[in-house]
Amino acid sequence: TDNGVYVSFNKGENWQQFTDGIPTIPVHDLVIQKEAKDLVIGTHGRSIYKANIASLQKYKETKGKGIVIFSIPSIKFSSYWGSSWNKWLKPTTPKLTIPFYVAKDGVYSVEILSKNKTLLKKYNTVASVGFNYTNYDLSIPEKTVNTYFLKNDVEVKKAKNDKYYLPKGNYIIKILD
Repeated sequence: TDNGVYVSFNKGENWQQFTDGIPTIPVHDLVIQKEAKDLVIGTHGRSIYKANIASLQKYKETKGKGIVIFSIPSIKFSSYWGSSWNKWLKPTTPKLTIPFYVAKDGVYSVEILSKNKTLLKKYNTVASVGFNYTNYDLSIPEKTVNTYFLKNDVEVKKAKNDKYYLPKGNYIIKILD
């Protein structure tokens, strides 16, 4: 097309613009990398965009639901989070991208919970109707370290950037309107 990329969820009856950071520009090539579930987009200006479409491929799961959180990849813990090997470089900061679908525009609350459903961190994100992404840096407040982790004999050290990060473990993510 000459106006970006479009997606249909009903076999071409209706189309929506695919706007995951892609400007409205001529698009000359689309390829899906099946294993990684990435859509690779080639533009007339010789730019390349890559977007993971694993969530889009599970669109049927969203029917009739207000909020759906899609599969989140595991992250390997690192003791280097919040530090740098060189004083001139920024500290290594982890990032977890959370893919989700909402049925209406609004501000949503993202909650990070322990296995026993204790609230560890809460933040807000703005979402529009459809598929969205929010990023979480795996940090937790000092209050959570003192009230939950120390109480459960889990050592959490302050990183060199003065933040605390989630220790190894399994956690629950909730998105609420």
